[in-house]
Amino acid sequence: GVDWTSRGEDPILEKRGGPGLAFVPALGRAYLFGGFNPNNLFTSNTAFPKMDNRLFEYFTTNAASFAPSTTANGCQASNGAVPAISASTLPWTSRTSNIHVGPVPASAPTFVLLGFLTTTIDLTTVGAPGCVVHINNGFAFPTTTNGTTATLGLTIPNDPNLFGAPFFVQGVLLDTGANNLGISLSNRGDGVIGAW
Repeated sequence: GVDWTSRGEDPILEKRGGPGLAFVPALGRAYLFGGFNPNNLFTSNTAFPKMDNRLFEYFTTNAASFAPSTTANGCQASNGAVPAISASTLPWTSRTSNIHVGPVPASAPTFVLLGFLTTTIDLTTVGAPGCVVHINNGFAFPTTTNGTTATLGLTIPNDPNLFGAPFFVQGVLLDTGANNLGISLSNRGDGVIGAW
């Protein structure tokens, strides 16, 4: 790749040739095994044997994650569906996380609320039965709609204060046909900002 970030050299992991390298997606970890130090192929240096049988593991201590909440639900839109929130890319610093809301009615402008705290504000009494706002003191970001999916490209800065920070998102549809209040809501999405 061309967008790698150098973390500096590990004094234990000297340069080597012919190692095995594997990435295990389920664990989010990379493993390096074996190989040889090309500078010591024909020496008797016991500190760096010709062949190396050590196993090295690489992972980040601040892994990115995103998952739709199973308890903080949305409410029905005018198209008869309850919009769902999802992410096609994880929220890593210095990257763009694509957050999706859908299905959305074609004529409904859609926003994504993003906040760092959750709440429960039931909008039934103001004309939106079954609609609950799950984001406390959130920021509203406009989305772009393609077909029935609204997408927010959220670029996350490389700020150490964000490493490992939890955040919450919810789709808001300005949907006049949904109810008397004219909105519908997605479920809540729960994320953690990861650092490379």
